[in-house]
Amino acid sequence: MDSEEKKNKHNWLEKIQRWTGQAWQDIKAFFTKAFPGRKAWIGAAIGSFILGYLASIILAVDVALPAGWVYFLIVLILFPVGYGLAAVLAVLIIVLLQKLFNKIPKYFLVAFIVSVLLIVTAFFLFDFIGILFSVALTALGGLLGAGIWTLAKGAWRSLRTLQKVITLTGLFIGLCGVVLAAWFLLIPGFNDQSIDPALINDSSIPSLADAMADPSLTGGYPIKYLAYGSGMDKRRSDFTEEVAIITKTVDGSDFVSDWTDLRTLLWGFDASELPLNGRVWYPDAEGEFPLVLVVHGNHLAEDYSDPGYAYLCELLASRGSICVSVDENFINSSFIGDLLGFKDLTEENDLRGWLLLEHLALWENFSSDADTPFFGKVDLSKIALIGHSRGGEAVAIAAAFNDLEHYPDNGSIEFNYGFDIQSVIAIAPVDGQYSPAGEVIPLENINYLVLQGSNDMDVNSFDGYNTFERIEFTGDEFYFKSAVYIQGANHGQFNTVWGDDDIGVPAIWMYDRSQLITEDDQTHIASVLISAFIDVTLNENSGYLPLFKNINSGKTWLPDTAYLNAYADSEMEYLLTYEEDIDLSTGSASNVRIDAHGLKRWKEDRVMTKWGPMTSNSAVYLKWDHASQNAVYEIQLTEPLSALSLEDQLVFSAAQTSYAPGDGDDPAPADFTIEVVDNSGNRASLLLSTISPLMPEIETQMRKLDFLTDEVESEAVFQTYLFGLCDFQDVNPLLDISELTTIRLIFDQTKGGEIILDNLGFKRVN
Repeated sequence: MDSEEKKNKHNWLEKIQRWTGQAWQDIKAFFTKAFPGRKAWIGAAIGSFILGYLASIILAVDVALPAGWVYFLIVLILFPVGYGLAAVLAVLIIVLLQKLFNKIPKYFLVAFIVSVLLIVTAFFLFDFIGILFSVALTALGGLLGAGIWTLAKGAWRSLRTLQKVITLTGLFIGLCGVVLAAWFLLIPGFNDQSIDPALINDSSIPSLADAMADPSLTGGYPIKYLAYGSGMDKRRSDFTEEVAIITKTVDGSDFVSDWTDLRTLLWGFDASELPLNGRVWYPDAEGEFPLVLVVHGNHLAEDYSDPGYAYLCELLASRGSICVSVDENFINSSFIGDLLGFKDLTEENDLRGWLLLEHLALWENFSSDADTPFFGKVDLSKIALIGHSRGGEAVAIAAAFNDLEHYPDNGSIEFNYGFDIQSVIAIAPVDGQYSPAGEVIPLENINYLVLQGSNDMDVNSFDGYNTFERIEFTGDEFYFKSAVYIQGANHGQFNTVWGDDDIGVPAIWMYDRSQLITEDDQTHIASVLISAFIDVTLNENSGYLPLFKNINSGKTWLPDTAYLNAYADSEMEYLLTYEEDIDLSTGSASNVRIDAHGLKRWKEDRVMTKWGPMTSNSAVYLKWDHASQNAVYEIQLTEPLSALSLEDQLVFSAAQTSYAPGDGDDPAPADFTIEVVDNSGNRASLLLSTISPLMPEIETQMRKLDFLTDEVESEAVFQTYLFGLCDFQDVNPLLDISELTTIRLIFDQTKGGEIILDNLGFKRVN
């Protein structure tokens, strides 16, 4: 390179350096002019903090104020002080690591971080997206506060033109953003993803209303009310001076851990002196009546749950049962009693169940004590337990403990109950929170009903179906179980105290409640199903039994929404349960061989729910997608079943998955052919839609903005089908029911889809 070229290159580099230097100076000058003044920063800090503190106040009103004003004020002080100290430490670390923050006042950083933490805590947004939402909301509060404070403190005239533009722009964005955020949070929601109820109820099942009265109608008995209790609960006047019967306390300290001194201070007793409190509705008439105990689940302890089942107890009492709403609020979560949520009671679900048995022991005494209103009025051979949420698992625990001689977690505690518990009803229950020796609670020879809502924002997966599947029937006595999944039902509206707030204010504002059915509809559904179930299992009124085999038979009595219904009883014998091995060609019975052709895929696997694979159930997945060839799943009997009669029924349970063969298509209600063949080759077939089509998964968008979570929005729910063997013979009179050799599912009615098949066999009518 010659000297002229070197000189030109040097000049070119000097020009670049001068240009970049000038550009940097211009940028610095722009930000110096535009940078907010001290008053704007003070306003931004105040605005951000006020917005976050408001969220904290709302939370404290919901969870701390019920415990008393002192605890409410303590929470309002502890939260900002605690987070303030944490924020100061965080700001110091940030300042040391990043010189950029030297331009931002430290008080603003502290206020901003405290506000983000308060919003994250109040709304339970403990994930990345939730933190981003909280940062954005706090930033909006900062913009609004900066603009207002600047104008309020008279700093407008001293601002440069650019700063005025930025101030007004920030004020506008902050105001619009805060108003929009408030609107977004306070509206119930804006998503309607309903299934047409006309489709789900399109069934040939005869209506029970032609022969039976609506079970939700008030019965013929006048009713009375009283309460019993220990008389020592300082928070519940219902169970102190207002009680009609004083009851003993019980020592439950071996059944629960982490009972705090503050919880004792709140309630006036500890785990060694637990009260037996109950509200009783009973028929004002002579005679003996069945006994029904209802127990709530986990809810804010100070927001008492037991009054929320008055509607149900009043109905059952008017129809001839003694109904007790049991108080177990003192073992529920208490924001104050659990040391601001940092020390919850642990392993308390078994305590919930054990307390129910202690209540039954009380009733055994009431029925034999001439000094009580219940002397000679309790039919202790007819007992039902109803539980909601954790109470739904507690009633199963109580039924299991009832047959044991020792407490599973401590054999030195002996049980001697043995009550005649005929029926268990679980409303949106949890399952597996109590698992002694790592095992889930087994149940056998008991009638069981479980209800679950598709829009449950607490127990948002059909957890109770695990319990349903585990229940076994042995012996000759008749028992049955039924599971009902209700579109649009949430967790809380089965209890009139809980309502549509499944997770607490303000976190519930992030959830979409526009898809919910009304509380009146939800309590009406519970009234119809529970009243009918009690009538069948305790009052021996079998006329309502078809309601639990196919809920469409009671659609006249039920609100207009979608229902999915599974059923099983002690008269069923299964050929296929899919829980015996990994061989696709074998069944649960030894005389069964399985084959398939034309299917896109078939496999046996655990049934998936929103929360993952079921603990108690496997089934076969059958997927088809074809243009002309029919897909067939075939069950061959190597030996014909003996003693089948025309009164017997072919039974199986099925669920449709979310798979659809076309891109972007939603699965339609599925239909297919069920064909049976005898050993002479005579065959007959019926369509699934003879009873009703198979409904697709009910999808729900739980959050108002679904990108805030990765929660699964739907799950497979089983529907049980019972086909009379006489109906097949009506199609082909040559068919010999006693010599059946083959059962085929032929997927010829729907162009494609996927179903889950389970529990195929026969219902034998004795």
